[in-house]
Amino acid sequence: MPSSRLPLLLFCLSIKQGYSQINLGSFFLHPQNGGGFDMGMGQGANILGFGGDRSFNLAGNNGGFAMGSNNGALVGGQRVGVDGGIGGGREGVEMGSQMQFGNEPSPMHPAGQFGSFLDNVKNFFSFLVHFVYLGKHYNANFL
Repeated sequence: MPSSRLPLLLFCLSIKQGYSQINLGSFFLHPQNGGGFDMGMGQGANILGFGGDRSFNLAGNNGGFAMGSNNGALVGGQRVGVDGGIGGGREGVEMGSQMQFGNEPSPMHPAGQFGSFLDNVKNFFSFLVHFVYLGKHYNANFL
């Protein structure tokens, strides 16, 4: 095996199974008692920490309705996206949206959630570069 392929092989073997997933699509339709329903569809991909997801949900009954959507991208294992929804019925109207930067944002980060996201992405790439560098250094010792 050429020495230039060994770091790639070591990297591929070190990846946990959960880091590479592809959801080709899902759909559900659940009738509810009293004439209501829940319906939804979605797709997603996570290939070595990069990809995205999207989904749409709709629910209704004689008391009202609700719709929601999720759209996100994965960058260095961290999700960036906008989730939103709207609902209405006898009780009134509800609307909302949320922008997400990262999977586990640090509320105490000096630059807030976005700064925490950038640090997490930087750490992902630092690990990747460090791993590739160590792989090259490891090969150089055995040539």
